[in-house]
Amino acid sequence: MALNKKIIISIVLIILAVAGSYLLENLSREQGLKSATVIKVQENNNLVALMGVDVLKVLKEQEFPGDEDAKGPSLLYAMGAAGIGEFNKIEVKGVDNKSVFQATKDEITRDYILYFTAHGTVNLCKKNDYQHFLVEDVSEINKIN
Repeated sequence: MALNKKIIISIVLIILAVAGSYLLENLSREQGLKSATVIKVQENNNLVALMGVDVLKVLKEQEFPGDEDAKGPSLLYAMGAAGIGEFNKIEVKGVDNKSVFQATKDEITRDYILYFTAHGTVNLCKKNDYQHFLVEDVSEINKIN
């Protein structure tokens, strides 16, 4: 009987550990989305990828290897890394949903940069115009067909 109790207790502990891990993951993801340290990449409002600022830093190094002056990866490069290569129109939103940038495929070039901020988020701006932000604290990139 003691062995059965140990087995039951072990199973309960495993279930609690799995449930706790799942809850912790969802809470941290939601917190990241609210603070714009995690960016939702969507295709027609369907989630394609979640990109943290740490991932964007790696993308910057891949796109601009050894370039100390690079302020962040291009919007096109980040979208490509998320699996979005072809699009007709994109929409980039800030964490407050007040700042929204929309552009067609013909308007978007590698000059649109996801600029790293001091508080762990990214702003959308044009290359060499780092004082004028098109979207502050980017929280969502959405491909629109």
